[in-house]
Amino acid sequence: APNYVFRSSDASDVPWPKPSVPAEFSAPVKATIDLSLPPEQRWVEAVREAVKAHGPDGSFGPVIEYFHKVVPKQSMYPLVDAFGQRLLHEMGTELAGEIQGVASELKRQGISDFSAPRVALLNAVYELQASCTSFVADSSSSFEAGESGCPVVHGRNLDWGAFGTLDLSNVTVLAKFVDGNASSNSPPLFQSLTWLGYVGVLTGVRTNGFSASIDLRDSSSKHEELVRLANILYASAGAQPTAIYLRKVLQYSTSYSEAVDKLSSHPIAARVYYIVGGIGAGEGAVITRDRLKSADVWEIGQPRNSSSVAKGEEWYVLQTNYDRWGPAPDRDDRRDVADGLLDKMTESNVNVQTARDVLVAKGVFVHATVYSTAMCAAQGLMDSSVWQRK
Repeated sequence: APNYVFRSSDASDVPWPKPSVPAEFSAPVKATIDLSLPPEQRWVEAVREAVKAHGPDGSFGPVIEYFHKVVPKQSMYPLVDAFGQRLLHEMGTELAGEIQGVASELKRQGISDFSAPRVALLNAVYELQASCTSFVADSSSSFEAGESGCPVVHGRNLDWGAFGTLDLSNVTVLAKFVDGNASSNSPPLFQSLTWLGYVGVLTGVRTNGFSASIDLRDSSSKHEELVRLANILYASAGAQPTAIYLRKVLQYSTSYSEAVDKLSSHPIAARVYYIVGGIGAGEGAVITRDRLKSADVWEIGQPRNSSSVAKGEEWYVLQTNYDRWGPAPDRDDRRDVADGLLDKMTESNVNVQTARDVLVAKGVFVHATVYSTAMCAAQGLMDSSVWQRK
């Protein structure tokens, strides 16, 4: 894969196993985001290079297409822009500056559909529609004490029905956030697999700290559209969009315990699951979130549900889009399939490679899977594939 900005010898571009649904492996483009620069300048080079490489239509064309599907009538633009402006205000100066910089560069490249308020609104789009699979497994028993390895492996499929039919591969980047004032040999502070213009984090890893992902929490509501609207209203009223808040936690928190504490307690705009992995044995959690607080924090070693084995025998946590204490719907058995694969694998055989096998397996990998990644916070690793549909 080309490198727009960041060139790395340690980034894994090894092809993934073929998934159960027809799709082709594509290593994500790498981009450096220098946090020592003013926010308005951080994403400019990556946006410019994407448009240069693929043209306006080949890069941001699918995003524009999606925006017009969500907002089909020009008469809705004033309301949309007002919402977006409010979101910009609630995000804070730093991230609002990054979005402004993206919008300004898009305009310079001849893409005028995206003002800063509209880019901000797209940063809250995860509150509208998504379904994902995440798991964190304790793999510390798979290598000897003192041996270098991944004591905790974090696997993640981003399944997004809204984006599943769009080709976003030309704007999907592995963003490496660095301190430009630090030594050139310093590892990135954190990384995120994301889209250019999306400054929040849905999937990320803090080097030698923790990994994290977000899965949307199914509302089981007959009025799903009203739930989605409520999410946007909460965001515009001051509650943090879930991915924007995770970005802040990754940037400013340094440990698994700190991340779990913050992700469990801060008001957010939508009901989600935050899935967190650490760097020490047993550090893995699924945080079931209501908007104001956590409804449940489930960590490795605790039973999956009331019928599970005794505490201490569980070596992983796994989450799709349904509360662990209730059944998944018959139409969606990703949880049961992934549970069966991990149970069969056993704790002594889990590693980044076997995590990839689970993520591409039939019943786990679905038509809406946009990307997959296996993370190891202890090594600052994001081994990822952006899936291109045949």
